[in-house]
Amino acid sequence: MTTLGRLLEARGSVEAPSVPLTSGALVDAFGAGTSSAGVAVTEQRVMGLPAYWRGCQVLAGTGGSLPLKVFEGDTRERVKPPLFSQRKPNPTQTWFEMWEQLWLHAVSWGNAYAWILRDKAGGPVGVTPIHPSKMDVALVREDREFHKRFTITGVDGSQSVATDWEVFHVPGMSLDGVKGMSALQAFRTSLGAGIAADEFAAKFFGNGTRLSGILRTKNSLDGVKAARLKRRWKRLVSGPDNAYDIAVLDNDANFEPVSVPPADAELLNSRKWTVSEVGRIVGLPPHMLGDVEKSTSWGSGIEQQGIGFVVYSLRGTWLSRFEQRITADLIVNPNRYAEYAIEGLLRGDSKARAEFYRKMRDMGVVNGNEIRAFENLERVEGLDFYTIPKNMQIIRPGEQLPMED
Repeated sequence: MTTLGRLLEARGSVEAPSVPLTSGALVDAFGAGTSSAGVAVTEQRVMGLPAYWRGCQVLAGTGGSLPLKVFEGDTRERVKPPLFSQRKPNPTQTWFEMWEQLWLHAVSWGNAYAWILRDKAGGPVGVTPIHPSKMDVALVREDREFHKRFTITGVDGSQSVATDWEVFHVPGMSLDGVKGMSALQAFRTSLGAGIAADEFAAKFFGNGTRLSGILRTKNSLDGVKAARLKRRWKRLVSGPDNAYDIAVLDNDANFEPVSVPPADAELLNSRKWTVSEVGRIVGLPPHMLGDVEKSTSWGSGIEQQGIGFVVYSLRGTWLSRFEQRITADLIVNPNRYAEYAIEGLLRGDSKARAEFYRKMRDMGVVNGNEIRAFENLERVEGLDFYTIPKNMQIIRPGEQLPMED
């Protein structure tokens, strides 16, 4: 059944006024909605907000670029299932492009969907993203088991049904546990206010630059005299040599400066508020959206905010969701699991990293080649041993530590 058909069915009949076709339900069904600010909040218009664009770009780009590793559960030995051994996840995208698109859908729509291509044995060998506007999902019960059923709307309006065996789905924060909440819908009012402020600013400057002031005279001036007075005034006040100089007017001329009305200035200033509000929505600190007015651009403050971004914005919001869903749907072996490598995002400067690695190696936690891997360096033969502080002795698997005398 089409989207319009479902609305008509809920309505009962075409004449039923309790569910009007002009209601927000119809607008919501097509992925748009009018906010309290009087503007439609659609994917295209929201992405036109610089702060929102940057926020989505940072989250999607960071998530798409993170190394994704698969490990054996018992030994934590790194393995590569057939899917992740492919050069590309589908014929038209690289791995980064595919993951970036799925992260973008998850951040903005609250849900990421993709077709799973499987081999004859049932193992995943390809992944192709599906736009969330084409998808609907419901929880169904069959043979005493619950699973997700997806309804996909094609370009021609036709609909097909798929199961969670065929569709990879990463839901965001959810009220029903099935479908994630969309930021475009949940924050329609705030995003609509940001769009309205941008449109006002564009019209404010597009309708003509405001005058800096007006020259008034008691005598009537024709076009030639008015132009001569204007040129003379500009010579008196324009240029760096005339800065803070005193201009003298004759013939009863008077200059009246024109300022921006307080209401207009307040609305223009609200564009700064939009940056902070978008930061709250996508979970990013202001400096990552280009706003460094109230924070330092250098030093430990920004470094700590960067760590907070990894811990709270990435790990606490999206990384765990993607890792667990990838493990459940794209890895057949139940003893294996997926994990993002985030060490690179947590690294400090070269001096701090060197001190950290030295302490970790002195304690026998890492070996030389593991440190080289953290720094994206090639493995070197002879560095796969661990040491302890006492005389930097070599410890091999199965050996006992030397006893104190």
